[in-house]
Amino acid sequence: MKNQSNKNQSNICCKLAVVPQQREYLESTFQAFADACNYLWEYGHRHQLFQQWGLHQACYRTIRKQFSLPANLAIRAIARVATDLKGERSVYPFQPDSILFDSRTFLKLTL
Repeated sequence: MKNQSNKNQSNICCKLAVVPQQREYLESTFQAFADACNYLWEYGHRHQLFQQWGLHQACYRTIRKQFSLPANLAIRAIARVATDLKGERSVYPFQPDSILFDSRTFLKLTL
């Protein structure tokens, strides 16, 4: 059975107006996400782990601790890299603008 929960999914591009404190926090979070993705990509290649579950089991706690990512962003980084590792083209090395948000993560970071 196909998951129907994504039928209302859409992508948006927006410019945020934030105070300097928020900007610093967001920029450091974006960089931590990119660094975690690069770590995961290298780990996946080194250990031949290309599936999301395998990467999650091997790296979740490490990337939470080493990169100080919130749980949801750690999971998004793992999913992003797993998709990249299975695909034909790669965006490695990941840049800070490669961060992915869902509605919960976006709201938590901007409030």
